[in-house]
Amino acid sequence: MATVNYQINGLLKLYDEDSFEKGAIPDSGGAVVVELSFKAETPDGVIEKCAEFLGVKKDGIERNSNGDYGRVDFCVTEDSNSTPLSKSQYEQWKKGKIKAYAVEYIAQVEMVISGIPL
Repeated sequence: MATVNYQINGLLKLYDEDSFEKGAIPDSGGAVVVELSFKAETPDGVIEKCAEFLGVKKDGIERNSNGDYGRVDFCVTEDSNSTPLSKSQYEQWKKGKIKAYAVEYIAQVEMVISGIPL
């Protein structure tokens, strides 16, 4: 019997240093491929698993970004350890006391059908 699951295999992480007052600072960041996999029975389920792992809130998730069906962007502000800012870190960042990074993780949700004999 065939089963259908949805997966995210790997993420592209784009990041720039972020100023609370001026926004993202051009040419201050980079890009890296993040080797992670998530699987669930529904597209929403796999997106929720990935968002939870990354510490991204619902308002930081954009589905079908740039008109690309299945593309999901996860946006979050992180510290230098790639951890979402805590409330106290956020307050320090607002005052210019610590660096923070505007991060966009780009993922592709894929449908996987298994159990079909060839």
